[in-house]
Amino acid sequence: MNQEPNPFRQPETRDKDDVVYYYSRERRLDRAGPNAQFAASLWNTKKQGFLKTMMATRTLRYMFLMLVLFTMLGFAVDFLMKSRDKGNLAGYNVQMRAMYFEGNVIVTLQRIARNDKVLPVEFEVLLTAGDQTVSGTIPTLTDSFGARLASDGKPNWVAAIVGYEGKQIELAVRVD
Repeated sequence: MNQEPNPFRQPETRDKDDVVYYYSRERRLDRAGPNAQFAASLWNTKKQGFLKTMMATRTLRYMFLMLVLFTMLGFAVDFLMKSRDKGNLAGYNVQMRAMYFEGNVIVTLQRIARNDKVLPVEFEVLLTAGDQTVSGTIPTLTDSFGARLASDGKPNWVAAIVGYEGKQIELAVRVD
């Protein structure tokens, strides 16, 4: 019996620095089954991007477009229904808040100077909540104005016109 030397039984190293590898990935994949070849073929492929993945089928396309549509619709509704509770007049930032408590709508207007060089001025205020209207002023030395309006039910909105020397801003806020 002639015994041929088996190449796989030879030592991997002949010298300490010379390493010999007997493993060949290509040869092993040629002998592998179809499932292993399919899995190996997917290994180095370029991955699709998010947009291409979302447009791959008709169902995914409709779902993605509906998601985009609803997101844009949400931004539009938020922009249109946003309360305009802040404004700028004569170098001051004016902010309004309103709340309903035990049959009364309590409204506060607060003004804050944008810098130290703003001249103290007196603002005229006209508030409306439901069918109730109140007018008043924010004097030069105070930075807030408060009013309580009697109301049978909770109104949805409170509106205010704040003016100074012919200039005015309109504010509207939802009642908490």
